[in-house]
Amino acid sequence: MYDSLNQMHQQILSILCIIRSSNNSNVNDNQILGAISTLLNSTKNLNDCIHRINRESGHYQHSISIEDQQWSIFEKLAQKIDGCIRGVEINQNLLYQQLLLLKERVENAQSTSSDGAFMWKITNFEEKTMNAKFEQYKSIDSPPFYSSQTGYKMCLRLFLNGDNNTRGTHMSLYLVIMQANYDAILSWPLKLKITFNLLNQLSSENSHTVSFWSKTTSSSFQRPTTDMNIAYRISKFFPLNVFQQNKDQFVRDDALFIKVETDFLTKMPEISLNDDANELLNDKEYTSTTDDNLCFKICHADTT
Repeated sequence: MYDSLNQMHQQILSILCIIRSSNNSNVNDNQILGAISTLLNSTKNLNDCIHRINRESGHYQHSISIEDQQWSIFEKLAQKIDGCIRGVEINQNLLYQQLLLLKERVENAQSTSSDGAFMWKITNFEEKTMNAKFEQYKSIDSPPFYSSQTGYKMCLRLFLNGDNNTRGTHMSLYLVIMQANYDAILSWPLKLKITFNLLNQLSSENSHTVSFWSKTTSSSFQRPTTDMNIAYRISKFFPLNVFQQNKDQFVRDDALFIKVETDFLTKMPEISLNDDANELLNDKEYTSTTDDNLCFKICHADTT
């Protein structure tokens, strides 16, 4: 393009020289016409070149427009891919949590007892304690256990930071009688001795033990008409200040163990009533009923 313009410029200068010297006898009209014809041909070539450049420029602009559109498509595709990746990560996390829950359920099922004795391993103790303190989950329930293969179905309920009456001062432990397949052929109301053991993992003889007998007039020990009866509680199961002082004996590897034993053979002794055990409704707030002194209790360790 630059060369063509330079060449045309030189031709124009030549024509001007010819025209200026047109009075010279040596310069005739044919020379002037020839120069003008050459200039016209150069102008035509220049116009053709300009048209070609314009076409190429349009082609390049079209190509650039297509590339911009493709880039926009690529950006949108990349955003969709990022969204899919984030979705996969979220689904993976949810799946991992579900697998943990499934693992816990399988472990609970494997640990379910049918001989009247049950060992409850409470894992992730620190996390569950924090949840109890901040009341995200006031209580946790154990897997169910049975007095025999065709016997009574029960579970434990533990308030790590205390129930409504002892919040922040004591652990509270409950026994819940549950509806089961063989209730119709069992004897009601339920008569048994229950023993709770908070296991000392360094010295078993220093475990904390509380025993009590069921009371036949309590609704907690009648035949269940719903999934769960009203829970029967030991509000002051274990003082939290004593527990904190000896925590390293009861909690090892972030796990706490509670053992429960049921005894249908020992006869209930004649002792006075005790105020530490009574019923608790199974609603969301676990609101206590009025203490009705319906439980006979023997304490093998101080729970006051």
